[in-house]
Amino acid sequence: MVTRIPIQEKGVKLLQYLDTLKDIKKFLDSDINLTLKIMRRYISELSDREQGRLVELAQNYYSPQVKALVGLLFTSLKLSLPGSLALSLNPTTIYKLKLDQSKWPMAKEWNIR
Repeated sequence: MVTRIPIQEKGVKLLQYLDTLKDIKKFLDSDINLTLKIMRRYISELSDREQGRLVELAQNYYSPQVKALVGLLFTSLKLSLPGSLALSLNPTTIYKLKLDQSKWPMAKEWNIR
């Protein structure tokens, strides 16, 4: 498989996180809410620099759904995001992931249902 994403050993973990978000609907025996909770914890443990790189990679190389999920996770952690991330998303697109809105009240801000 050919990839356009620049892969460096120190960035593999970030790409794995983003790939998990990309494939979140494909995990048949997994609860999306629990997966996001785990991913939120992992992101909270990253350094500021790694968090910035994660957003940069999502913005430049991943689908709008991944960008919205990154936005949701960062918003839930009260981490800063570049305004360009939200602006890169089509405001009329709804990402249907069957999230528990009581656990993810800020999901509507990112058009995730």
